[in-house]
Amino acid sequence: MPIKSHIAQFCILGLIFSVSGIQLYAQTGIYSEDEVVNMQVWLDYNPSYLINNKTSIYGDVGVRTIFPKVWHRAILRPSIRYDLTTFNEKTDRYRTWQLHGGVGFFYTNNLEASDVLEIRPFQGLRVRIPNGDRFQLVHYVRLEERIEVGLDNTGSEFSMRARYMVGNDFIFPGKFFMKGFYLPLYAEFFINLKQGAQFNDVIRLTPGLGYSPSQEWKFQFDLSYHRTRDTAVEGFKTNDIVFRLRVYQRL
Repeated sequence: MPIKSHIAQFCILGLIFSVSGIQLYAQTGIYSEDEVVNMQVWLDYNPSYLINNKTSIYGDVGVRTIFPKVWHRAILRPSIRYDLTTFNEKTDRYRTWQLHGGVGFFYTNNLEASDVLEIRPFQGLRVRIPNGDRFQLVHYVRLEERIEVGLDNTGSEFSMRARYMVGNDFIFPGKFFMKGFYLPLYAEFFINLKQGAQFNDVIRLTPGLGYSPSQEWKFQFDLSYHRTRDTAVEGFKTNDIVFRLRVYQRL
């Protein structure tokens, strides 16, 4: 089947997933009056390139926005991955231990405050335990240093946080219609060692729907719940529903 047909199928399923998420968002009544509920939209492209059987470079380029509109954000995050165990380029099956590192550049256009450029180096360890034929679970621990530079000559602010993510991409067993589809399910927890001025998360819960028509391409739609603080003046009473479309390409 041509790649355009695959993309069309994925977009239709993503649209169905989006409508279901919007209905859930509109009908949810679990928050107290002092809670803040927002909706975010994230779009990103994630290329990767295999250097050798141990090392690969990857990254993401993306844009994000929030409703009601308070900010817009652009992201560039080049990264590198080193496999500590045997690597098979056709599958993730033997990627048991990995070291990750990189630096992210986040430009935030705040509509009611000065713009901010955040520079975010990170170091991480990704482990797949258990790593059996029938069940696998991914654990990803990373440390992030955050340097937020105000673009109105207000100076800079340094903060740091630790992140722990657990979950996996669960492959559908179908051989025909469901072939190539998978269900990503992840939970991520944050420890703010020193809080930043903006974007301090506590927890993210992320189910999704993915489709991989080939080894080179993968399309994924996530519907996440974030417990966070989006601005410098809010407390941790913000609940964000995040719609995220991710495109992966192996170069």
